[in-house]
Amino acid sequence: MKNLVITGILLAFVAIMPAHAQKFAKMDKSPMDIAMLRGQDKAPLVRVIYSRPAKNDRPIFGTEADSSLVPFDKVWRTGANESTEVKLYKDMMIGDKKVEAGTYTLFTIPGEKEWTVILNKDTDTWGAYGYKEERDQVR
Repeated sequence: MKNLVITGILLAFVAIMPAHAQKFAKMDKSPMDIAMLRGQDKAPLVRVIYSRPAKNDRPIFGTEADSSLVPFDKVWRTGANESTEVKLYKDMMIGDKKVEAGTYTLFTIPGEKEWTVILNKDTDTWGAYGYKEERDQVR
């Protein structure tokens, strides 16, 4: 009889557990994502960790006068939340400059016709608030 009561309690506990395990937190408004580029030998070459911004029917790029989230000709973190992180697994040529393997932050300066793409040596930053041009590795 004692074993039957214990077994009943255990079965009730196990039956209740899945109901609690299915309560997921709401999706982050700017979910984090990762993109990986591999070489022909399947070894990693570049990894990018970024948060995907949500447009939500807002103008993203434009002038400050039209209330755009990202004004032209100003440094942008190129994503949402934490600054986008780029990891190079080997030395690479970017434009005409050799960039050593390592981890960098990706910034851009959007323009109406052209964008400037920046790899910066500072890491673990949020947004572009602490951006320092003198820490740019390559533009």
